[in-house]
Amino acid sequence: MSRRHRFLPSIRLVGVACLGGLLALGSLTSSTAPSVVSGAEREQLLDEREGFGRAAGEGSTAWPVVVVTTLRDAGPGSLRDAVGRSGSWIRFASGLRGTIELTRPLAVRGDLVVDGRGADITLHADASTDLIRIHEVDNVVLTNIRFSGGEDAIQVFQGATDIWIHHVTATAAADEIVSMTGDGRRPDRITVSWSRFEDAGKVMLLGASEREAAHAPDRVTLHHNVFANSSDRQPLIRFARVHFYNNHVIAWGEDGSGQAVRVGAGGQLASDGNVFDDRFGRPAVIPEDLGTRGYVRSTGDVITGRTSIVERSPQAVFDPRDHYAFVLDEAGESLRVALAEGAGWRAAP
Repeated sequence: MSRRHRFLPSIRLVGVACLGGLLALGSLTSSTAPSVVSGAEREQLLDEREGFGRAAGEGSTAWPVVVVTTLRDAGPGSLRDAVGRSGSWIRFASGLRGTIELTRPLAVRGDLVVDGRGADITLHADASTDLIRIHEVDNVVLTNIRFSGGEDAIQVFQGATDIWIHHVTATAAADEIVSMTGDGRRPDRITVSWSRFEDAGKVMLLGASEREAAHAPDRVTLHHNVFANSSDRQPLIRFARVHFYNNHVIAWGEDGSGQAVRVGAGGQLASDGNVFDDRFGRPAVIPEDLGTRGYVRSTGDVITGRTSIVERSPQAVFDPRDHYAFVLDEAGESLRVALAEGAGWRAAP
């Protein structure tokens, strides 16, 4: 596996021990909040950056810490108060555990790290409310948070740039779990990594229009994620250039209508070393006619079941190595195991 996660088995064991020390919902194991995040802790996280979003968090080693101390939706000590403070590294009070019920979306400012390591926080809202909006801002890191419900769980919109979403777990949004769109300004330089998305109808939308590139992100990396037991859009790509590598896609399209990855409207998919484990005989990757068809190149992908990957004009797909270096793990059982143990929210960093 890539060098950052070769220690995954030890993470799993430490996590079990830490969970045993947590108190009841919303309580703290300690009255002392982590008002200081050491340089080593910050670098440990930032060293895991990879892909188009690798510049997210630049400058954050010097940002002051803002501590979330309550599960209330708003007010002093709340996450809502914290995400409004640009230039901050947000942590949760040690052992804070539970669900923040949102009555309206969290509007994230730029130059922000939301670091859920050491806590167990779930964001939830009803189907009429988005959970987090990253709109018209730059330089945002979001890690180690759970998402449940809402209309969209995470929206990246309108020129948002240098965004990194890492080790999140998200389920069952009413519309998309992750939506990356624009309205004249394209989001750009985004990475989603080591996350888990499951039990949804539509998972990830990259581009809202079949006609206008300005409604789509430009460059997106999706790596070491698990997409499980969902119907469609893992992801749906319009216009964007997407590097999709070392992901595990499992059991999509049970309703008989979904595809795992759909690429249209001139979008480009570089698919490297992914595992697609089919159960329902639906396509794994297709260049779909969404206004125009997209372009697909598949290298080292593994499929099981009755599914297929359809390439289209692979020579027209961009080469990720022209943009950044990355470590590609071999698709197979070792990748399945590493992602089962390591993707999504973690009990301990």
